[in-house]
Amino acid sequence: MHEELIKKLNTLGFTVYESKAYLALLKISPASGYEVAQESGVPRSVIYDVLRKLEKAGVAGIVHDKPKKYVPLPPDQLISMMDNQFHHNIESLKHDLKEFSEGGHTGHLWNISGYSIIMQKARELIRKAKKSVYISAWGSEIEVLKNDIKDALKRDVKVIIFSFNPLPMKHTCFYSYNIEEKLLEKNWNHKIVLVADKHEVLMGESDKRYPQRAAWTNNEAIISIAINYIILDITLFGQRRDINVSDSVTDMMNGHLNGLEELIYKK
Repeated sequence: MHEELIKKLNTLGFTVYESKAYLALLKISPASGYEVAQESGVPRSVIYDVLRKLEKAGVAGIVHDKPKKYVPLPPDQLISMMDNQFHHNIESLKHDLKEFSEGGHTGHLWNISGYSIIMQKARELIRKAKKSVYISAWGSEIEVLKNDIKDALKRDVKVIIFSFNPLPMKHTCFYSYNIEEKLLEKNWNHKIVLVADKHEVLMGESDKRYPQRAAWTNNEAIISIAINYIILDITLFGQRRDINVSDSVTDMMNGHLNGLEELIYKK
């Protein structure tokens, strides 16, 4: 039991000597350095350094000066102190890692496999979006994302959707050719492109019939390509159906049509 306690204290940052000295104090306190050395087996040549470190850490205290007598921090108070310290360190680490990741490791690409995982990631991006969500997907995938899309609209997130298939909901910025999926599935597999806040993109396969792979990234170049992909689909849709899509295109292009307006309204 004694050795097990030493090992557990070691995992929490105590040295072997510190662990032995603390356990000795639990048995014989108040005790002098000499007495702690005898009880713990810590060499007398280092016992006072060990006790000073325990005192500095708040794990031991002095109750008499001549001779000095040491007492341990009660176990319940030790556990409480270490628990608070642990949670403080975790929160600090979380903050620092987030800053490090955002500052120095942007632009990476992560591969995602499996339909449920891909759709789970899509739902996550929609749920945390604060300003905008742009989607190009098949109707069945929009059905999976429907509730999250509705919640985003309630949060005043700008949601723009393009699909070749009938959509399970209607909105001024939802565009569809209303082609039945079974007809398209003869020649095409399901795909999804989803851009959240112009900061993250998920794009790839989303077909339940076959193994699926998708990519998720915050790479600015890939995000730009994804947005332009959706812009082109919506622009051509507006031209073919003689529908004004300028509000959606303007939003996706940061307020500038950049010469596309003539193409959108060209008969």
